[in-house]
Amino acid sequence: MTGRSLWWRWSWRDLRQHWAAVVTIGAVIAIGTGVYAGLGSTAAWRELSNDASFAELNMHDLRVELSPGTFADEGTLRDVTMAIPSADQVLAADERLVIDSQVDASTADQTILVSARVVGADFSRPDVVDGVWVPDGVLPAPGASAEVVLEKKFAEYYALQATGSVSITGGTDERYTGLGVAPEEFYVFGPQGSVLAQADLAHMYASLPTVQGLAGRPGEVNDVVIALVDGADRDAVEAEVDDAFSGAAGLSATVTTQDEAEAFRVLY
Repeated sequence: MTGRSLWWRWSWRDLRQHWAAVVTIGAVIAIGTGVYAGLGSTAAWRELSNDASFAELNMHDLRVELSPGTFADEGTLRDVTMAIPSADQVLAADERLVIDSQVDASTADQTILVSARVVGADFSRPDVVDGVWVPDGVLPAPGASAEVVLEKKFAEYYALQATGSVSITGGTDERYTGLGVAPEEFYVFGPQGSVLAQADLAHMYASLPTVQGLAGRPGEVNDVVIALVDGADRDAVEAEVDDAFSGAAGLSATVTTQDEAEAFRVLY
């Protein structure tokens, strides 16, 4: 009897004697292979989904945030941005006013008093950088004051209606006309860095004049988000923007890229 035939005969005898163990091991391997293949195949789908979602709302390539407590006249941040040598690589530079506050969204059934972040920009423009998707309700009407969009995950956590009103620090009542989400809030981090913090931080989006009125900062901004043309050298533009704001009199700012946005970093 050759060595090969002996090996096959021995294997067949061992298989018959331990068939239950062999079947069990085979089933475990099959299940593990199937689960691995199924979960592994979702990675490509998730990346494509993320790409489409961020692109749909025109997420910024670069963001410039003035130091806390620092503000500039409208037009200043955009002018500094567009004065860089590679300005031809800048597709859009939209100024914003971003303020931190508190919001009272209490209902008859529950008390809801949490930190708030209010973002003011021209969200009525379809090409605005870092736009807002509003699946429930509508954006505030152009020129309307005291109207905001409430962040959808926050509203869903507390089972709030698609429209209603909230009170912001100082007793200012704001009507929210819908529920929405912006790219930076695809994944919500709390003020202290907590994750899945949609219960602890209420984002709101409103027109720039509305937020300027809330902050008592008429005609001022503290943030600019920048979209670049396809094929732009982002690192080179970032360096030029950083140098431009470092040399701007009276301005102290932090420049970050899309990759550094917490939602972008976590989702990818």
